[in-house]
Amino acid sequence: MENANINLSIIIPTYNNGKLVAKAIQSASTYGGTDLEILVVDDGSTDGSTNELQNIDPRVQVIHKENGGVSSARNLGLQKAQGEYVLFLDADDQLTPEWGQQMEHLKGQDLILFNYQTSKGEIRNINRQCLLSGDELEEYRCTMISNPTKNLTVWGKFLRRQVIEEHGLHFDENLSFAEDGDFMVAFMLEIQSLQLVPASFYRYLDSPSSVMRTFDGKKVAGYLDALSMTTKRFEHQHEDIQMAGAYYVLMHVNVMMVREVFDINNPASNRQKTQQLKRIIKEPVISSALAKVPLRACRKPRLVPIALLKLRLYCLARMIFTLRSKENHK
Repeated sequence: MENANINLSIIIPTYNNGKLVAKAIQSASTYGGTDLEILVVDDGSTDGSTNELQNIDPRVQVIHKENGGVSSARNLGLQKAQGEYVLFLDADDQLTPEWGQQMEHLKGQDLILFNYQTSKGEIRNINRQCLLSGDELEEYRCTMISNPTKNLTVWGKFLRRQVIEEHGLHFDENLSFAEDGDFMVAFMLEIQSLQLVPASFYRYLDSPSSVMRTFDGKKVAGYLDALSMTTKRFEHQHEDIQMAGAYYVLMHVNVMMVREVFDINNPASNRQKTQQLKRIIKEPVISSALAKVPLRACRKPRLVPIALLKLRLYCLARMIFTLRSKENHK
C-alpha cells in the first residue's frame, strides 16, 4: 500500500560503488523531513557495499536485484517508489547540504528543473524562476529536446511520478547509451507544466575514468541503436517537435565524434577516422536529420561541425571534433 505522506523518492542505482554510494546517501540525508524516502537499488553488487547502508538513515531502503544494468535498476526503483515526485541521484554524485530547501517547489508541476554544480563551478542553464505552460512550454520543450547533452540528463530534476505511471514510461533496458535521453524525451512529450528554478542543489562529480571519457570502441553502435529507437517517438509529433528531434540526433553525432571517432585515445589514423565519419553520416537516422536541418540554422558554435558535414568539409570537421575531444579529457 502506498504511503501518501511521501513527497519525494530519491532513486540511487548502485553496483560495487563502495564508499561513494554512502556519501551520496549522506548528502541526501541532510534534509530532515519525514516526507522523503531514499531507495538504493543494488544491481547485483559483489563487494558487499550495500550491507550497512540502511544504518545511515532510517529513510533508506536497500533493494537487491540481479545485475541487469543501470536502466533495470532505475526501473525497479520507479516500481518501488511511493513519492509524488522522483529524483534520480547517481551513486557517484551528491546533493548540496541545502538541497532540501528546494522541496518547497513540489506543488503539482510535472517537471521542475534546476541548475547544477560540477568541479568547474555552477552550470547555469536557468536564469529566471517561472512556471511554463501552453505556448511557452511548447517552445521550451523543443529547446530541451534540441540540446539533449545540456538538458536531458535524468539526474538533478524533480519528475512527477504520476506522469511516468499514467503513460507507462520506463528506461529501455536494451540500450547501452543515451538511455536517459530516450527516457527524458518520452517524459518531455507528456508533461503539461514545467517549473524553472535558478538554483542548484545537485553536484555532478565527473571522473576522468568515467565511461564517457574512456575510449572503448563501442559508443557509435550504442548511440545509433538508441537514436533509431528515440526518433520513433517524434514520428507523429507536430513539425516543431520533429525539427527538435533532428537536432537531437545531430547533437548525438557530436557526442559520437568527440567521445569515440576522434577521441584522442583512438589509435586509428586520421584517414580511418574520416572514413568512419563518412560511414556514420550515411546511416539513415543521421542522413535524415542532416537533410532536415537547413544550413542557415547551423550558426551556433555547437552546430558548426554539423554545417561542415553538410558542406562535406570533413577535414575541417575532423579538426573541430579533435579539439573538442582534447577539451573533454581536461
